[in-house]
Amino acid sequence: MGLDTVETILWAEQEFGIEIPDADASSIRTVGEFSSYIHKRLLSINAHTLHSESKVLESIKAYLVTHVGVRPELIIRKAEFVKDLGLD
Repeated sequence: MGLDTVETILWAEQEFGIEIPDADASSIRTVGEFSSYIHKRLLSINAHTLHSESKVLESIKAYLVTHVGVRPELIIRKAEFVKDLGLD
């Protein structure tokens, strides 16, 4: 897992107040898997979370555009972080 990926995981932990174990993080390949994982973690903490999966996805997109420099049109659910978005 490269620096961009680690920083994205750390951002998500802070942004959503969750912990993402290394074993889980290393198995996440796509933007969609990442947003689903975060949403499920939020639901496991609070079944009435205000974060819908679409809101989680929008937050991830905003982060990737602003902090990593990924072009917005590349950020789709099936996009792989390393292969399609160029995260190291």
